[in-house]
Amino acid sequence: MPGLSDEKRRKRALTDYSATLLVEAGAGTGKTSLLAGRVALLLASGIHPHNVAAITFTELAASELLQRIQEYVRDLVNGTVPEPLEIAMPEGLTGGQRASLSLAAAALDELTCTTIHGFCQRLTTPYPIEANVDPGATMMDEGEADLSYKTLLQQWLRNRLEGPQTDDPLAELLVIEGDQGLRLVEQLAEARRARRTASAPKPKLSQSHIDQFRKSVATFRKWYAGVQSQGLEEPTTTEYISQFEMLAGSYAPGFRADTGFRQLWTYAHPQHISAMKKGSYEFKQYQCKGKWEKAAKCGGQSKAKADRHNDEACALYDKVAESLQMLVGLAAESAQSQLISALDDFQASFRTFKRQSALLDFDDLLYFARDLLRTHPAVRAALAERYRHVLVDEFQDTDPLQCEILFLLCGKDGADRPWQEQRLRPGQLFLVGDPKQSVYRFRRADIRCYKQAKLAVQTQCPENVLAVTDNFRSRKPILDFVNQRFASPLNSIGYERLVCTVAPSTKEAFSIGRIPIGKEGSEYKAYEWRELEAQAVAQLCRKLIGTFTVRENKELVPCRPGDIALLAPTGTDLWIYERALEDLDIPTATQAGKGFFIRQEVHDLLAVARILSNSRDTLALGALLRGPLVGLSEQELLDIVAGLPLIDGEYGRLRLWTDAAEINHPIAAEIRPRSPRAGAKGVSHFTV
Repeated sequence: MPGLSDEKRRKRALTDYSATLLVEAGAGTGKTSLLAGRVALLLASGIHPHNVAAITFTELAASELLQRIQEYVRDLVNGTVPEPLEIAMPEGLTGGQRASLSLAAAALDELTCTTIHGFCQRLTTPYPIEANVDPGATMMDEGEADLSYKTLLQQWLRNRLEGPQTDDPLAELLVIEGDQGLRLVEQLAEARRARRTASAPKPKLSQSHIDQFRKSVATFRKWYAGVQSQGLEEPTTTEYISQFEMLAGSYAPGFRADTGFRQLWTYAHPQHISAMKKGSYEFKQYQCKGKWEKAAKCGGQSKAKADRHNDEACALYDKVAESLQMLVGLAAESAQSQLISALDDFQASFRTFKRQSALLDFDDLLYFARDLLRTHPAVRAALAERYRHVLVDEFQDTDPLQCEILFLLCGKDGADRPWQEQRLRPGQLFLVGDPKQSVYRFRRADIRCYKQAKLAVQTQCPENVLAVTDNFRSRKPILDFVNQRFASPLNSIGYERLVCTVAPSTKEAFSIGRIPIGKEGSEYKAYEWRELEAQAVAQLCRKLIGTFTVRENKELVPCRPGDIALLAPTGTDLWIYERALEDLDIPTATQAGKGFFIRQEVHDLLAVARILSNSRDTLALGALLRGPLVGLSEQELLDIVAGLPLIDGEYGRLRLWTDAAEINHPIAAEIRPRSPRAGAKGVSHFTV
């Protein structure tokens, strides 16, 4: 790939094995190829696969990365230089490099290519005693761990509530808030699970905060009394002050260090007053200037005096609002602190349960690995000697715990220093990420960790943060739009403008125009319009396949079904489009997992299972016979029913609901046409 604007930076990322590098690579810049290429060239330089670890975000990404590495190694051994590596070896491989790669290819199964959790498991497995891990422990998958956690929480809560209650914060919360309180407990427990070393914040609420609020209300009242003595009175301000005094009275009992949860909850949830915004404890803006002017006019006083009173009242009002919000916030923090502390026992119970059951979850792998590296310097040194080159993809999706593991493993200092201050061994750590794509906050990914890691690398090696910007995926108008719209909002993370490398198209833009659906003015129902739209889209796809051309490996090839993507805001109705495409023999691959149980083949399998388990399930039998697996029409089914033996001298009752027109048949005693249920895909339902 000669002639790239970032060619020097790419070459350094591929070949500088003695430097700790952080590569910021935007979307479509080939960052996975860079990482895989660096691994292949590391092996070509004589590094044994046993000493290399490539880490990425998901198991799927890890398998794809390993496949890419294997392809590069195979091509290089065969004398072919993959295109992404041409800038690193324009003259091809030397004899020594090829010999090293041949040896590495034979031992490529010793290369560690996995997720961060898989890597942590490899760190702890050789040292079960030092890591305090049961060697026979079984890993729980994410769903199994969640189920165990929630089940144990429910059991623990039940046992706790059945015992004697002495100002128990959890019991008080459930009495006050009911189901909503239970959801809050579950959320706090989940937060404690995610941050198992976190503890409840120390309460900051004190009597001085209550006194400050009461004093601000008294000051407001005293000022207003002076205004009233001058013959002025503003109704809204009078109402506000009366309500403030009522609230101040509710805080009269004061605050003690042992104040119970119920009292704190009351402090944190004052009575709603007209000065507050709806559904919030935030105060409305004080807007009474016109009312003050009106009051001054009625009292024969000047407008200037009214404006002065309004400004003074506004300042006093803001002071009351500020002191009350401070009081409410600190009371809520104190109440939450009691709830968090009350869950300490459950966290210990969950850890005991896993240890006694010889079970591990994904978080255990991270914590055990971190603690192993922290507390056993000899083990840490041995692991650092084993993994001399650690390469991490999608680094923007990391969290503080993962960062600490990587920096402890690759750092030269003792574990007593924060990970951000660890001096890194040159060349041991190679990071690739794109802060613009940090979207996994719900999985505890923290962009602040990325920034701290970037600062750590820049502090030690100012020239070792490399920006890879040349994009191989999109044409210039798209990249111009992205650069224009995102440069300013993402400036805080150091936005790097993407550079286009795709040649301008000489073809005119393909336009589908207006897709004709039905007839103008037709009164279709919503689901009928969707069916017509799906048929039109399917026809369009059939037109594209084989006639339209797409670019692949610098060549134009006929469009295939896999080259077309159908996007929708939700997956609710995607099955309609899938059915329309399948009717035209166009294969589909769906990413909308929610639609699995409304697919026709799944309906057929369920119908078969129900018939086998219950021979009297005529509903399932009718669905199966009418569905595509058997394919009988309504008329054929009615003929079959007509041929059934008489029951007490009469035919069995038949009730048929179908989306077809009413069928004229002598035994169709009750035919009630109706539209198919959403998701039923035209399957008729019978009761015989």
